[in-house]
Amino acid sequence: LVAEESNRLSHLVEELLALSRLERDDATLEKTNFDINEMLRRAIIRRISELDRKNIEVECDFRTDPCCANADEGRIEQVVINLLDNAIRFTEDGGNIRLTTEEVEDGVAVTVWDDGAPIPQEDRERVFDRFFTSDRAHTSGKGTGLGLSICQQIMKMHGRAIRLLETEEGTAFRFDLD
Repeated sequence: LVAEESNRLSHLVEELLALSRLERDDATLEKTNFDINEMLRRAIIRRISELDRKNIEVECDFRTDPCCANADEGRIEQVVINLLDNAIRFTEDGGNIRLTTEEVEDGVAVTVWDDGAPIPQEDRERVFDRFFTSDRAHTSGKGTGLGLSICQQIMKMHGRAIRLLETEEGTAFRFDLD
């Protein structure tokens, strides 16, 4: 119990430091051209043990492959990892996660969808607030409530936004890149 609590607090401090660094006036981006699909594949591989443990099926719907983006690859990977971690956390055993990329008018759109319990309507406008955790699927207390705030700040640095989409089932987040 003490080890688990120490790990939780250590994770909280790491996320607070990451958010603080992102919000500094001198925080910069190192934009490069990269294949977003390849980065998504690597993110899935990094989380393969958690996906296997919960027997979650991952579908990649890459409508353009390769799909080039111009952004800070490391920071965008952080966004993807946070979204993927949330999807894994809120997807029940045997569930599904889908990652989609597509070229859009002004760049590339990335969507991460899971078929877990949807975010309640009353929580939807607060999901990007610091320390906010929804009681979705009775998993409150398992996160710090900072992951989506970090995602939002990274996208703001890119001059873009991340959105919670309206879905008939599950939960989906989408962001666009140049």
